Amino acid sequence: MSKLPPPGVMDGEMYFPTTNRELCCYPDFETEPGGASYVRIIDHRGVELQHFRASEFQRLPCDNLGALLNAIFIGCGPIQRHIDNKS
Repeated sequence: MSKLPPPGVMDGEMYFPTTNRELCCYPDFETEPGGASYVRIIDHRGVELQHFRASEFQRLPCDNLGALLNAIFIGCGPIQRHIDNKS
């Protein structure tokens, strides 16, 4: 019996937990053998908090890598909660 992925993880994605208990998801090698076209951060409910496209990394590599590392090591949950509270 296989283990089901957490909520929000799509078929063909790999994932790992961030330090803020969110998940960093990206296409697996079988899905995209030429390299991942995106990386995304989702919360425990499966809600996408951030989405980084490969084209964005090509255009502004330092900005996007900094934002991705920030999301992995610090988290983007508080930012999302702040946005949710404004609406």
